[in-house]
Amino acid sequence: METSGQFSMALPSSSAVTPYLAPSQSSVINESGCTGGFTSKDQSAQGYSFSQLAVYHNGTYVKDVVSVSATIKENTSTRFVADGTGSMWLYMDRPNYLGGSITCTGTYEGMATTVKMGMNVNVTTGWNLIDMKMNVTATPSAASMTFNLTNSANHATSWSDSSGNMFAMSSTTPKVGHVPEFHNVLSRIQPFGK
Repeated sequence: METSGQFSMALPSSSAVTPYLAPSQSSVINESGCTGGFTSKDQSAQGYSFSQLAVYHNGTYVKDVVSVSATIKENTSTRFVADGTGSMWLYMDRPNYLGGSITCTGTYEGMATTVKMGMNVNVTTGWNLIDMKMNVTATPSAASMTFNLTNSANHATSWSDSSGNMFAMSSTTPKVGHVPEFHNVLSRIQPFGK
């Protein structure tokens, strides 16, 4: 890592990723309270995705970092609204189209919660960077989160820890602000995660 906080890393080769590939039809969400699913044009395609990195220093785990930045639009005692952007890396063993949507409802920390996720991506063989657009709206009794996944043309991403502190910055300057716990939801619903 450079003193500026910038770093680069090589993504794993196809041979390193192959043992972790999951069939594209596994992207249907089988959690209680969820409806919908993702469609894979090529059902024989396999993939693997991640949206967070584990940071180690001299072999000791330090923290997880996520590629998420958020801007708080409203923060009062009765309403919280934030918009955010993030990134997910998706490896595919062949070109494919992934689309669809899911909606999950339930209770999280005493609040009625709705999470919606939509995907509309064309992927190539190898690693693909996927953009995530996010919105969180919450009141004292209810919360809703919306995620939309699309193809990204930008290959520089910014990483921050879950408290909103910038851990490392790339050539893309992130927005300053609190980073909500988007990654807790993403870790459960991202496609091909094992």
